[in-house]
Amino acid sequence: MRPSRSSGRSSWKTSAWPARPSGSSASPAHAYRARGRYADQLDRLEELFGSDRVHVVDSGRFFSDPEPVYDGVLEFLGLRHHGYPVFERHNARPRSPMSQTLRAELTEYFLPHDERLSRWLGRPPSWR
Repeated sequence: MRPSRSSGRSSWKTSAWPARPSGSSASPAHAYRARGRYADQLDRLEELFGSDRVHVVDSGRFFSDPEPVYDGVLEFLGLRHHGYPVFERHNARPRSPMSQTLRAELTEYFLPHDERLSRWLGRPPSWR
């Protein structure tokens, strides 16, 4: 699949992934999987700043119940609570359907990565 930028926004075409450059292991599918390995990225931040300076928010929990997540961010930052902002939903739209085969493949692939992420979150990610 290739992104189309005709309207200034990315949308995915249903064409096949473009061929990889000669000698390269990079592909959009590989890059997608790499971006989903959140614990790898958090481990790099931990090396640079220490785990006590990294606060991880599960977006699914924030979208479904924002107040306690917001409270956790304020506590982490050492800020006083002055009430809640209005939590509005922006850019919310239904997901495109995913084949059961692809869902099973991705679920299996991301299992060990999500287990590592669970240690950062203190619970399994909301999508598990």
